[in-house]
Amino acid sequence: MSVQIHQQGKQEEDPLYNFINSLSNPNTREKYLIHLNKFLAGRNPTELLALPIADLERIIVQYLIKMKTEKLSTSYIRLAFAAIKHLCIMNDVRINKEKISKFIGGERTELHHDRPYNHEEIQKLLSVCDLRFQVLRLI
Repeated sequence: MSVQIHQQGKQEEDPLYNFINSLSNPNTREKYLIHLNKFLAGRNPTELLALPIADLERIIVQYLIKMKTEKLSTSYIRLAFAAIKHLCIMNDVRINKEKISKFIGGERTELHHDRPYNHEEIQKLLSVCDLRFQVLRLI
């Protein structure tokens, strides 16, 4: 069931009515709708939000873990979770956001290793610099 279909209905009973209309920024609305469509993936949002809280939390955690195993970036997963949280908040469904967010973080990888220059590298840089820089170095 696509979110765009619900957007056209504009019924207050529709769980997506408040979700869509509470987002004032069109860019945020667009990104949230993309992530919400992926999360719902054929599910009925009314039935999903009517589930017991523990079941809903389990479904959300499974979805986030699935995204994590697909090696998606942490910021992408956080954006998807923000869209899901917003849907729950706008429909008065209280989920344990702190517990669920613990499943988002990934391993930190160091992209590069910083190290200080050694004496040979400094000498090499100084040997090719112009006269003005050599004077500056002496000051």
